[in-house]
Amino acid sequence: TTADIARRFPIQMIESGPAAGVEAALFMCRTLGIRDALSFDMGGTTAKLCVIRDGTAERARRFEAGRIHRFVAGSGFPVAVPVYDLVEIGAGGGSIARIDALGLLAVGPDSAASVPGPACYGGGGTAPTVTDADLVLGLIDKDCFLGGTMTLAQEAARDALARTIGDPLGLDAAAAAQGVFDVVNETMAAAARLHIAEKGCDPGRLTVIAFGGAGPIHAVALARKLGCRRVVLPPHAGVMSSFGLLTAPPAFERMVTVRRLLDDLSPGEFEALRARLRAEVAAVMGDGDALAFALIAELRHHGQETPVEIACAESEPAEGLGAALRERFAVRYRELYGRLDDDAPLELSALRIIGSLPGQTVTEVTARADESFLPPPIRDVYDPAQRCFVSIPVIRRLDLTIGVARRGPLVIQDRETGLVIGAADSATLHGSGAVFLDIATGDGA
Repeated sequence: TTADIARRFPIQMIESGPAAGVEAALFMCRTLGIRDALSFDMGGTTAKLCVIRDGTAERARRFEAGRIHRFVAGSGFPVAVPVYDLVEIGAGGGSIARIDALGLLAVGPDSAASVPGPACYGGGGTAPTVTDADLVLGLIDKDCFLGGTMTLAQEAARDALARTIGDPLGLDAAAAAQGVFDVVNETMAAAARLHIAEKGCDPGRLTVIAFGGAGPIHAVALARKLGCRRVVLPPHAGVMSSFGLLTAPPAFERMVTVRRLLDDLSPGEFEALRARLRAEVAAVMGDGDALAFALIAELRHHGQETPVEIACAESEPAEGLGAALRERFAVRYRELYGRLDDDAPLELSALRIIGSLPGQTVTEVTARADESFLPPPIRDVYDPAQRCFVSIPVIRRLDLTIGVARRGPLVIQDRETGLVIGAADSATLHGSGAVFLDIATGDGA
C-alpha cells in the first residue's frame, strides 16, 4: 500500500507481518512452479502455517485483535477485515521450555523474546528455549549464527537445559534438548494437521515452504511428521517476510454485504453492485488502464453461517454469471466438505472487489553466495536413534550444484538459518537459489 492509503485506512494494515510471509511463499510457488504448498514461517516467538492450494492462499473474514491471551480464541476484539487464513501458535526460537504442574515437558507459548533472549545469546536470559535446544543438538553452530557475526554461548544453553529440564527428568542436556525439539515439532504438527484437514488437503501433495530464522531448522522434522514429501529452503529464508512485502502489488479492497438468494438477484442488480465497488476502489487507487480488478463472490447455502469464496473474472458478463457461480460453488463445496446440499438454495452473502496496480514489485529473487562466510566442514549433530552425536558434512547452500541431487546425511548452512537432512533425504539446488529437499517420510528416515 501507499503511506497515504495506510493513513486513511489503518485497519487494513493489521496482520501485515504474517500476510507478508504468505506473500513470500506465494512468490516462491510462482517462481518454482508449485501449486500446492504449506507456508511455514517460524521466527522468534511464533510459528505461522498457511495452506496454499492451486497457487492461492485462502482468506478469512474474521480476526481477533488485542487478545488478552495471545493464542486463546475469544479473548480479543473481533475485527471484520480480510486476513490470510492461517494458524498461529506460540512456537518459535525464543519459546521457553519448562516442566509443567503435571511434571511433563512443555514448550511455549511464553517467550524469552530478543531481550533477554535465549540463554545462548548471553544477554542475561536463564530460561532454556527452543534455540538453546537446537544449539545443543548441533542443528545450529555456535560460530555460524548470522553468518558468524554473532557467537552463541553453547555452555550457557547446555546448563539451562540441564538445570531446568534434564535434572528433574533424569536426562542429560542432549536428551533434554531432544525432548524440547520433539515437543515443539509435535505441537506445530498437531496444529498443521488440523489446519490441513479443514482445507480438505492431502499433506502428501503439499510442499513445505520453510522460512524465518527457525523455520528451516524444524521443517524437515515437521514435514516427516505430516507426511509431506518435499521441503523448499528459499534464498534469504531468514528475512523472507520482509521480502514478501516487496513482492505484493499495491492493492485495495472494498466489499458490500448482499445476503440475497442467488436466484433472486437479477443480472442488472449484480452489475450495479460490481460497478459500485469498482468505483469505490478506483476512487482510492486512482482510475486508469493500469488498475486491474479481481471479483470474489462469497456464497453459502441459505441458513449457513460460513461462506465459500468463489473467484470470478471481473469482466465476466453478469448475464449467466449466476449459473457459473453455482457450478463453481458445487465443485469447491465438495472439495471442502465431501458432499453438496442440493436442496438448500444458494445465497450471495457478500461481493468483494480487489483493485491492484503493477507497481514496482519484485519479480525475481537474486541469491548470491557470501564468500566471507565459511562454516566448518564437519559438525557433530545429535542422533536420537543412537543417543549420541555423529559427525555430518556441512555445505553452504549455494555451494550445491544446480540440478544435481546431493544425498544426506548433510548439513546445509545459510547465513541466517540452516537445516540437517537424513541419510535417505536429498537436496537439489534450483536456478533461483532455492533448495528442493526430497524427504523420506516415516520413522525410519
